[in-house]
Amino acid sequence: MCYYGNHTKASKCKIDRPLKTAQKIIGLELPTIESLYNERICSKFKNIVKDTTHPLNSHYNFNRSGLRLCVPRSNRARYRESFVPDSIYLFNSEVSR
Repeated sequence: MCYYGNHTKASKCKIDRPLKTAQKIIGLELPTIESLYNERICSKFKNIVKDTTHPLNSHYNFNRSGLRLCVPRSNRARYRESFVPDSIYLFNSEVSR
């Protein structure tokens, strides 16, 4: 789960393939790996924001409105696809709803 966000689309499809096979065998629909990833990001994000002593807490800054978080800018794709920006994008998408 830690590295799911950094995978390419092709490798994510390869990861999802055994899940689809298991669904066919069992006959039930299982939660997708992406939905599990998003749920775990949200829970980890909430724990980090609550704990002011957490090392990643300083990376989460609210905009002036106080509703949405600022996304840190970076030229590196490795950072843009990491946990902090992913969790901020997920949080901001849920706030706007």
